[in-house]
Amino acid sequence: MEAFKSKEDYFIGNIIIAKSDSDEYELDIIDGQQRLTTVLLMIKVLSIFTKDELYQKYFKKILGGINRKTRKYEYRIKTKVFELDNENNLFEQVLKYNSNDFKDILKSCLNRKKEFQEKKCLNRFQKNIIYFYN
Repeated sequence: MEAFKSKEDYFIGNIIIAKSDSDEYELDIIDGQQRLTTVLLMIKVLSIFTKDELYQKYFKKILGGINRKTRKYEYRIKTKVFELDNENNLFEQVLKYNSNDFKDILKSCLNRKKEFQEKKCLNRFQKNIIYFYN
């Protein structure tokens, strides 16, 4: 936030990927999983705020696409490096939020003084995306 407020450039670091050994259509993230996850959460929030249909289309393409095998829409990041088994599902659940979901969840995460309470969020992905939304 300090870089944003001071209008300085901010370097988030590299993201290193490699071709997957198990699937020719996938890439494995070697380094930068957390950075990439954070960027995707921010893109999701931006997609909620924009009314421009062209931007919404681009944001949807960034977040996911049609799987070449199943021919179904899937989110681009699938991971095996999250700490808990269900975290990939929690991440995908947060990416499905719509504008009303954001409003309802933000409301449920505020205390009586309208201050954001992290502990009221269900998981760290929800906490982070609501932080960006708010």
